[in-house]
Amino acid sequence: MNNVPEGEAVPKPKKLWEKFGSHPLLNIAGFLVGIIGLILYLFSIEKRELCYYVYPNRSTILKAGQITNLRVLWRDYEITNDLTVVHVQLWNRGKRAIRATDIVEPVLIQFGNPVRVVETTFRTMTRPNITKIKVDGENLLRIPENTNAIVGLPLTWQILEKNDACILQLIYEGSPSVPVKLTGAFEGQDRIVEKRVLAKADQWLFVFFGTVLCGFGLFLLSNVLRLNAKRPAKSWSDHVFFGFLFVLAMAIMVLGLGAFYTWFSSATLPLG
Repeated sequence: MNNVPEGEAVPKPKKLWEKFGSHPLLNIAGFLVGIIGLILYLFSIEKRELCYYVYPNRSTILKAGQITNLRVLWRDYEITNDLTVVHVQLWNRGKRAIRATDIVEPVLIQFGNPVRVVETTFRTMTRPNITKIKVDGENLLRIPENTNAIVGLPLTWQILEKNDACILQLIYEGSPSVPVKLTGAFEGQDRIVEKRVLAKADQWLFVFFGTVLCGFGLFLLSNVLRLNAKRPAKSWSDHVFFGFLFVLAMAIMVLGLGAFYTWFSSATLPLG
């Protein structure tokens, strides 16, 4: 004898595979498989990806106004402003090599303000006899009214394969707060990417948290939908309850996607 009211159809019991297919754990398992597949796909893409990183800690060799009896000359020009040291790392993160013939827009180390670059030195470089990275001193981007001040240093090379990199030290007359960036374009890459730097362990930590948050959000969302299907909202309090759970599930999933984006947009420096 059943408890179904007279006149209503007796619900058919779900078959085993129907119960299994609607279980929230299956949704989470499918999500995890999808994430693993996405990670493997992203790592398998062959593309050019020239990246750079400007080290945040700059050194001030000479501070304007602090030394009165010392004169610093550079090519008969007296240095009267701050003398600053900045380091920039450049590397090819992609699987495809970047040759000199692939450059469609010159690669420039650009300064936010015109500065006098006193010295450029490569602190370290991978495979220097093959990559042949150098600063093109004959094509400096200068400002017309002052031939000593420049806004861009051109970089050239022969070939950059995966993880080929260099660290360039620049000594310039100017404030440590002067912005420094790299510009240029190649076949298949319309701009040079400035990367957020994270250690390998931290990158996988973001992958872990992203997976957990997205999985939990999906689990919560699937249960909210199942509960709403079994017991549709009738009163305003039911609508508020289901709405709150829905928004909470979506917010958790957005946080998880943010963790994945942080992982995807970060990098590990090949030269430390």
